[in-house]
Amino acid sequence: MKHPCYITIPIFFLLIMSCSKNHTIPVANIKFVKLEVPEKEHPIIKQYNLYFTSDIPIDSLLLEKGDLPRLYCPLTLVEKKEITIEDLKKNEHHFSGFFEKTDKLPQQEGIYNFVAKMRFYNKDGDKEKYMGRKKILEYIANKNCLISKIEEQFYMNTYTPYLSHAMCIPVKDILKIIE
Repeated sequence: MKHPCYITIPIFFLLIMSCSKNHTIPVANIKFVKLEVPEKEHPIIKQYNLYFTSDIPIDSLLLEKGDLPRLYCPLTLVEKKEITIEDLKKNEHHFSGFFEKTDKLPQQEGIYNFVAKMRFYNKDGDKEKYMGRKKILEYIANKNCLISKIEEQFYMNTYTPYLSHAMCIPVKDILKIIE
């Protein structure tokens, strides 16, 4: 009995694509430097510049294998040090943004400087909405630190998801800029 190509080829393609490869990117050690309001504020959306360092050139390593990496801080898992990809998928409230290299921090040998354009988000089904000040304060009240990681979930899961080591963003620094 012959199998029609319209069944065999898609099944073969799905089998190949379901095999995620290891990305071989080292786990970055990241460190918070500062948080500030940008010089040119967006007229409607509140955005914040979060400066941090890494011990590896994580932006270029992730760009070689995927898309734009982002810094991700789940607001409902702030006390949990070991955040997993599954945690991020379930999380509905977060502080996150894409990042790039910056020259606005002092250069140090073996240290890479980055700035992330961060916003507070509230996930509503498949949509993400910007979070207002009152809601932000509800989520960060009585907390000392927001745990954050660099995360990348590669297109069509061609590689296993990437997570850096955790970094602490002091809540006192967030309160200074949103109040």
